[in-house]
Amino acid sequence: MSESSSIRVRLLQTLSVVLSVGLLLIAAAIFLSSSREINEVYDANLQRAAITLEKLLLHEEGEHDAYVAQAKLIQNEIPPEQLKNYPVLSANLDAILRNTLEANESVYLPQLEKRDDEYVNALVFTVKHDDGTVLLADDSGIQIPMEPLGYSRQAFANQEWRVFVERGLDKHSTIAVAERVDMRDELIWYITLDSVIPLLIGFPLMLMIIITTINYHFRPITKVAEVVRLRRADDHESLQITDVPEELMPMVKALNALFQRVSLAIVRERQFTSEAAHELRTPLAALKTNVQVAMGRLEHSPAQDDLVAIDNGITRLSAVVDQLLIIARVDSLESAQLPREHFNVHQFCSNVIGDVAQIAYEQQIELSLVVDESLQLSQHQALLEIALRNLLENAIKHAHASQIELTANQTGQQLILKVMDDGVGFADDILSNATERFSRGRSTQAEGVTGVGLGLAIVKRIAQLMNAELTIENGCEKGASVTLIIPL
Repeated sequence: MSESSSIRVRLLQTLSVVLSVGLLLIAAAIFLSSSREINEVYDANLQRAAITLEKLLLHEEGEHDAYVAQAKLIQNEIPPEQLKNYPVLSANLDAILRNTLEANESVYLPQLEKRDDEYVNALVFTVKHDDGTVLLADDSGIQIPMEPLGYSRQAFANQEWRVFVERGLDKHSTIAVAERVDMRDELIWYITLDSVIPLLIGFPLMLMIIITTINYHFRPITKVAEVVRLRRADDHESLQITDVPEELMPMVKALNALFQRVSLAIVRERQFTSEAAHELRTPLAALKTNVQVAMGRLEHSPAQDDLVAIDNGITRLSAVVDQLLIIARVDSLESAQLPREHFNVHQFCSNVIGDVAQIAYEQQIELSLVVDESLQLSQHQALLEIALRNLLENAIKHAHASQIELTANQTGQQLILKVMDDGVGFADDILSNATERFSRGRSTQAEGVTGVGLGLAIVKRIAQLMNAELTIENGCEKGASVTLIIPL
């Protein structure tokens, strides 16, 4: 199963994308909000700076008017003839009245000390009279456009500026205050990054929490899968799982319904197999008897060959029925139902070899037994006898061997039964599925060897009931070996 088909992976990917998009949206919202708020605050500061400059000008103009009034008062009270006796006072009075500052001590606005602070130098201002006279300006020397009135964004002095322009209260002057835009943008980015960086740092932590949460809530699915995986193939009981989420109940109910249908189908199949085999045994036995009687009566008849062929066919069909009865019997058993019997393995193997010795003699095959006489086993003896007999008969009929050896030895807590031959081995077309039911190699079918393809299938089923392991291998040069590993 590919990762792309995993609900857990797809859910994690979706949540990761949603979190990423959400983080981007939050960053965009912070940027826009910061930009709006900072622009509003700085625009208000520009307007406040313009108002402050205007008040400063009004203050200076007020002082100048006071000087002029005092000068006129002095001139009115002191006759011109007497003022000539005071040349310095007379010159200052004339200068004040002419709106010039030509006195010994100049009247000027104090200037602030220059600073290299980029935030201080980012703000410039100019106050001009309508006749073009600069009434007040900073020491940067930057010429600020005096229009349009209000707020605007303009480019001059190789910079982008936010400009605020308004008319003075005297209706004869214009006040302009400008601030560099890049300083605002820099501050906006600083605020945005300071807000987003903690979110970026917390993003992996959020992902870990999400992964942990997803895995925790997927545990019931894993639990159901594990219960199904560990079930035996012959276990068709309903799943008994507690604490199943509501979303999983339809799946659990569907699995239980499936197990019930499979169980009923298997029961019906076994009943049919067993009943069909029982129904066929008696007619086949009667038919074989009749054919053999006919063969005795027509011993030298031309139909003798046909009767022999019929007899061989009945023999094969009887073997099929016998095997079907055996497999129906072992299929109906459960591992827990098998009674265990304690017996001597050497004596047991000797009895099985004795049962097939006649068949091996007819095929001119030598049988040998290598088993420790003291070896003991506790297992279902009748089923193990069926399995071992099938292995030996299969080797005798299909191996084309001259020698078959049966060995048994104990390794740890396991008994290893092995049937080896020096024959042709298993054909490539049957080795991979030799234990499947009704599986027969092409060579067996072509040579007309009697066999129905159920022998190894029966052995496999018996091995499952005994919790044993069945392995089939070809020899390096010739022959084959079939091994049955039985837990003690």
